[in-house]
Amino acid sequence: LWIFYQAKSELGVFTEEALEEMRDFETKLKQVGSWEENCKMARETGVCDPPNSVINEFFTLGESSGDVMQMKTDGTGALASIDGVLKGWVRDDNDWWVDADFGPLNMKSMYTRASFRGGLPLRGFTSRQDRRATQNAKAEQYLIQLYDEYLKRFDETGRNALSYKHISITWSETKWLQTHEITR
Repeated sequence: LWIFYQAKSELGVFTEEALEEMRDFETKLKQVGSWEENCKMARETGVCDPPNSVINEFFTLGESSGDVMQMKTDGTGALASIDGVLKGWVRDDNDWWVDADFGPLNMKSMYTRASFRGGLPLRGFTSRQDRRATQNAKAEQYLIQLYDEYLKRFDETGRNALSYKHISITWSETKWLQTHEITR
């Protein structure tokens, strides 16, 4: 599932307010339905892989184990220095989350993106091939629920509409939701 964020102001998507809204959106997305059963996860740990999102770069949490301090980049920590993260992206030539105008002289972007990966085997199945049709049906059912209860509300107007003050959100999923959205 691809998520695309667009700034509603010329300040870009990397402001405290916009980042907080992105984090809110992603947190709520993971609360709809059964994300924990449908996410791409490390088989050894059974823990969902974090989404590929700027939220994991900007909201970090330091964890210490004895004499070792490690950064936990899962979007649950406090907001890091926005300027520091952006300077690090310039230094490392990281252009994955920014638009074409981003660079050392323009450290803002009007757009960014995130990807949430689902994947087989789903929780409770032993392999990708274990009851494959059942797994596919469960994954499709989850995505349809996600669309019906959450994603489509960003395209609606009126009482059921969801929107944010600093960002606009669009999304893409090309296996199941594309057909579902068109036929609804």
